[in-house]
Amino acid sequence: MTTSAAVLPPGSSSRTSVCQQTFSAQMPLIQPINDDDKNNGFPPVTARKKESIQQKFNRFHDRNPLVYHIIVDIANRMKLAGVHKFGMKGIFEYLRWQYSMQTQGEQYKLNNVFTALYARMIMEREAGLRGFFETRKRLAE
Repeated sequence: MTTSAAVLPPGSSSRTSVCQQTFSAQMPLIQPINDDDKNNGFPPVTARKKESIQQKFNRFHDRNPLVYHIIVDIANRMKLAGVHKFGMKGIFEYLRWQYSMQTQGEQYKLNNVFTALYARMIMEREAGLRGFFETRKRLAE
């Protein structure tokens, strides 16, 4: 039985370089999609800079204002039932279970990193819910 040696292109010294040359010759560069509608209104992934949690939250909240109103409603009903303090993560879990939330823009429908931001926003905007959610001091404060 004879084995044939791999035929390498001139200037190639290994099979790895053959793969690299083959792919670079045959595969076109992937171009970013410039049509924002194909990215749910977001810029192309290749054009996005690393966003802060606050920026991601702002974008999520702008696209899903109903989430805020549902959380406020739940918290107000809890307060009327005699609950004096509650955790935002508990409300998030309830929403996931009860409503199977349909939101736009994030891989995770209700991202846990938004709980503290929702708690602070709600306590700042809703006088009847000030102090309802426990929050910790932020590193940025």
